[in-house]
Amino acid sequence: MLKEIQRKNYDEFLDIFQDLPEDIEESQLIEVQKMKPLIIDELGEKGWGAIHYAIFYKATDIFDELMEMEVDVNKCTSDGWLPIQLAIDLRDKYYIDKLLAQPGINLNLVTTKGSPLHMAAKEGNR
Repeated sequence: MLKEIQRKNYDEFLDIFQDLPEDIEESQLIEVQKMKPLIIDELGEKGWGAIHYAIFYKATDIFDELMEMEVDVNKCTSDGWLPIQLAIDLRDKYYIDKLLAQPGINLNLVTTKGSPLHMAAKEGNR
């Protein structure tokens, strides 16, 4: 999944969740639906999740799909990046605006990079 985001391959990304066998039982389909949030919020082997890669590689279609899937917008990478911090660091207004519009966004979380509010204040001075 993360490789498809790096390649900005929107169709392949969607196929991960939509290409299910036609003969799948309803109970299995329900189980797959339950697993979606866990899969999209999972950190990969390098400690980044789908939302982090989507922002970093500017894969807007995939990012928007992740928002619709209710990805965790407060998920921290293993090296201390929140999604909003990546957007601030990249100075990407599109992602900043989209993330700020999320009802569950927490701008007061503190990581090894600081808090999003502190980062935004520092970036504003550059």
